[in-house]
Amino acid sequence: MNTIGTHRLAAPKSIARLIKVAMACAVGLASAAEDPAGAPLVYSDLDAFAEAIDKIDAGSEVLPTLQRYMDEASPGMQIFASRFGTSAESIAEKLMSHPNYYHYVAGLGSSIKAGNAELQQAIGKLQADAPAGVRPVPIYFLVANMRAGGNPGLVQTPEGPRPAIAIAVELMSLSDEVDLAEFPKGAPGVQLADLPAVAVHEMSHIFQMQLQGMDNYRSLYTDPARSTNLAFAIREGCADFLVWRSTRMRFEDRYQYVAEHADQLWAEFSAVLDQPVDTSANWFGPRNADQPERPMQVGYGLGMQICQAFHDSASDKSEAIAQICGAYLPEHFQAILKPYAAHMERLGK
Repeated sequence: MNTIGTHRLAAPKSIARLIKVAMACAVGLASAAEDPAGAPLVYSDLDAFAEAIDKIDAGSEVLPTLQRYMDEASPGMQIFASRFGTSAESIAEKLMSHPNYYHYVAGLGSSIKAGNAELQQAIGKLQADAPAGVRPVPIYFLVANMRAGGNPGLVQTPEGPRPAIAIAVELMSLSDEVDLAEFPKGAPGVQLADLPAVAVHEMSHIFQMQLQGMDNYRSLYTDPARSTNLAFAIREGCADFLVWRSTRMRFEDRYQYVAEHADQLWAEFSAVLDQPVDTSANWFGPRNADQPERPMQVGYGLGMQICQAFHDSASDKSEAIAQICGAYLPEHFQAILKPYAAHMERLGK
């Protein structure tokens, strides 16, 4: 969720926010007709933001210029305005405190759009690898206020309500060109090279929702008995696993960390499997200040390994994918966990 929070990069700070995210998405998927054209990738907000920055640099007033950017934004901006308080004022605040970075982000539109064909291909591969019956939804790329990265949601369009994904690129733009002096508390988000993986990860959640149905999907967020660390690890790990399986894209930092510290992570995680999820903790939230070497959302990476082990152990691989994507009950998650838990137990002996 997101992504990545989501859905996906700045993790939601409370279960209440996760509930809001899941319910909005699920309602949209249940009630809205899907775009027959597949998954349009919409970049108009990136062009509009670059134009706004050019106008500001030429002497236009900051707030009125950014207000026009908000007023004329794509439907994807609705997700960030309603959920993360994105406004002309909040963007102006970030522009003032991180001027070099926001100017850099404003210049990324052509580079991001250059990956359009590859991203469409990746989404096509994801759909082909998923169980039958799933359909892509539009993805809107925009610049917001550094509150969250990728998020699915329901947007209002001239054709009526539609499920969609919105991606704020300012939390997915790190590169060697970024002036980290503007970030004394640490660099924001992930590398620009990870942006396609985030987009496909969020689409994986859309497919999960479509397969499970509205009530089943959102039960993980509305029923405290189901809101466990194990459930969240597998739901998010499923998305990472599907992305890797279909496109060979993955979040290398957390993947490598889990691979290199499997014993330690399993010892810690197995003790809290059935505990209520805490989205502010390092498993699914930001980097832990007490463990700065651990990547953010390391639980996603562990969940990916759990899903991989379940798939590898299954005689019917297609059925295994269907079970991973369709999981929403405690017994579903326990069944998916068994092969990985058995493997770690054997290693520990």
